[in-house]
Amino acid sequence: MWNSLFGWTAVAIYVTVLIGFGWVTVSIPTPQFNIAQWVFTLAAGILVARLAWWIAIERALKSHNNTQVGLFSFVVFGAIGCLWVLSLFWVDGLRPIQLPAPEKPIQGSPRMEIGLALGADKGIGIDPIVDCSKPPYRCLDESQIVGAVLPLDLGSKNWARLIFRLKNVGEIKLVNSSVHIESPSAISIDYAPSPSPKRLPRNVLDVPSNGMDIQPFSISKSDYAVPIDVSVPPGLNDIEINVKVFGDNMETHELRANFAVSRSAGPSKTPASLGGDNESPEITAEFFQGDAPGLVILNMSKTVVREPTCHFVMWNLTRNPPFMIPTWDITEPTKYIKQGTGLLEAIETPHSKPYMKPGDRIFSLIQIDCPTCKEMRAYYLYFVYGEPTNSWFSPAPKGALTNLIQFRDMMVSSDWTPEKFIEKVPHDPIRVLQPMTGTIFPTQQ
Repeated sequence: MWNSLFGWTAVAIYVTVLIGFGWVTVSIPTPQFNIAQWVFTLAAGILVARLAWWIAIERALKSHNNTQVGLFSFVVFGAIGCLWVLSLFWVDGLRPIQLPAPEKPIQGSPRMEIGLALGADKGIGIDPIVDCSKPPYRCLDESQIVGAVLPLDLGSKNWARLIFRLKNVGEIKLVNSSVHIESPSAISIDYAPSPSPKRLPRNVLDVPSNGMDIQPFSISKSDYAVPIDVSVPPGLNDIEINVKVFGDNMETHELRANFAVSRSAGPSKTPASLGGDNESPEITAEFFQGDAPGLVILNMSKTVVREPTCHFVMWNLTRNPPFMIPTWDITEPTKYIKQGTGLLEAIETPHSKPYMKPGDRIFSLIQIDCPTCKEMRAYYLYFVYGEPTNSWFSPAPKGALTNLIQFRDMMVSSDWTPEKFIEKVPHDPIRVLQPMTGTIFPTQQ
């Protein structure tokens, strides 16, 4: 019985089967490396135990030569130990290499605060700067809005302009920002720079931002302004407006503002009136920050601007020699710009985007006009793509360069050096682009 279970023949079978089983466990589609190592260890243990029994008991009964026994034990047990260690290393070598997971870069996040400016009823382009320290303006931080009932005087005109001020107090920019404004009240909301009287429902507005990024306030030193015109029907004395801001890298931040409406006597106004004199309309433009800047075409007259057009000519000055991006026009045959309002346009379009990459220096000649406008306006715009704060624009003075051949000749005479070329371009004093055109909030400490 003993020999049949623990004799050399049985032990040889046990060891052979265990070694074979260990090899199979590392050869299957889902290898079991730990099991293989335990099986090889068990096989080595059985063999060592059987040899130890043979040397200590069976061999001792027949021979008393301790030197031979010691030498034999050293060689045999050493060989078994080496084979066992090699088997473990062999299994470890079959394991797939586990690369450490890359550490995620530690970065901050955008964080929005929504403020509000009251008293801005003169219109974008007429009030280019909202000075919160001077009447009739009253500027409120988010902490002053939440839970309060704010006075909103409509005068006799039944509308008012509210400018919501978006401040990114976080550490990184808000990517592809979106602004949604709605009200449970029966009011009409219009985006002041680009009203749309036919939009329905009237109490819901998605602000056209063209995917603009909002830089941290620590970098831009300015707020992002969202001016809206709110029309309130007679008899409605309490209204609520909800503003939601979100982006690709930030969940929705919401502000709920409550207003007590009053209607004091005063001169009547109509927001963005369609009326006016028979004078020729006069337009101008403002530019605002972005990875690629945007512009607002503004109506500075009482006459409606119809079918506004923009003509774009751009050069990528980073290339050597500078590369002229194919020109394009934007025509808005179905749109109009009423008094004191504007039309928002994007400079980063399918025409220009393929020719710009982050860090490229772009110089632009932009002309705006309409069929009945008093005169065409031309502007020079310089920006570094992807760096919103590295940008400026300037109205082109009368008689300045608008001929493409003249621009090329000037680039040649500047040895294709962007700095020399820009110095030679005759322009009025430059203006640094702000995060939102037309309405600029001075830095407040």
